[in-house]
Amino acid sequence: MEKTSRATASAPNKIILAGEHSVVYGGKAISVPVEVNGRRNGAIATVAKGSGRIAVTAGRQTSTLSDGLAAGDREFFPVLHAVGFALQEHAKQLAESDVHITLHFSGAPKGTGNSASMSAAAVCASCAALGCTLTNEELFNATMVAENEYHAGKASGLDPMTVCSDEPLVFRKEFSKKGVRFDYVRKKLSLPKGTSLLLVNALFGGKRAYTDEMISAFAQANRIDCAPDALPKERQKSLVAAYDMLVEEMEKELHPDGSMETLGELFDENHALLSCSGVSCHSIERVRKVAANNGALGSKLTGAGGNGGCVLVLSASEDEESIRDALEKQDFRCFNAEFSHRGAGIDR
Repeated sequence: MEKTSRATASAPNKIILAGEHSVVYGGKAISVPVEVNGRRNGAIATVAKGSGRIAVTAGRQTSTLSDGLAAGDREFFPVLHAVGFALQEHAKQLAESDVHITLHFSGAPKGTGNSASMSAAAVCASCAALGCTLTNEELFNATMVAENEYHAGKASGLDPMTVCSDEPLVFRKEFSKKGVRFDYVRKKLSLPKGTSLLLVNALFGGKRAYTDEMISAFAQANRIDCAPDALPKERQKSLVAAYDMLVEEMEKELHPDGSMETLGELFDENHALLSCSGVSCHSIERVRKVAANNGALGSKLTGAGGNGGCVLVLSASEDEESIRDALEKQDFRCFNAEFSHRGAGIDR
């Protein structure tokens, strides 16, 4: 390694296109890596001669990891631990170096996998600057270290898997006597030609809803009083059947020659199911009404839902600007969401 070296990396965000909530109980879902307003979360890593110290700076805050002890802003301790985990196989090189990482936020709203995206970018940049190579599995495992810390040990693995992927994923949570695992299949999916996708932040005053609250609301609305893995098989199948059908129908339209009108109808149908399950709210419905009144083909909540959740609005490209203008006049922030075909990695 040279006296100093530097590397830049980035990672996309993610959206769930269909199947949120039902996936908790073994249903199918579609997760898509996206670039929000054409941007990605980024990290610049600089390595110089030192004594094994890792530092992360974001804005005016800096956190450090030295001799296993983290200090500074606790928000970025998980990123430090992810980088430390990724570099543990290169302990000798790290012991003779200091690694400093500067994070750059894409500006994507809450619920789009920012923590996984930032962590994956930091891991990629650090390893490259130190002269180490990573397999896809090693990148995923390191990013999971951060995600488990951010989510109190309960991360599903969906966000890391998506932000590290070059393609959308169709996935299912599978229960067995050996435990729970996720089955992921990469698919070459895309929006129909001539369509645009807006991501709308539905926060409109009041308290932001948390994911665990929305999971509980979904369970209560569906009269579920046990853990997902304890739900009887027949009950599980009947619960997810309607959601799975919509996922399968959406897949058929997610290609350049797909029907934008049909896809919009499927968005609305998926949202209706979620709304009946108690995870929508006044602000989400307000976004959908404004969008529909201004020419949207369809819309649905994405992710957990509730106040402060996000809405996906599908439109013909020529109608996007008028829909955005109408929503922003109502003080809703809008973001372009484009499918990304480049997962977390080094920027060339």
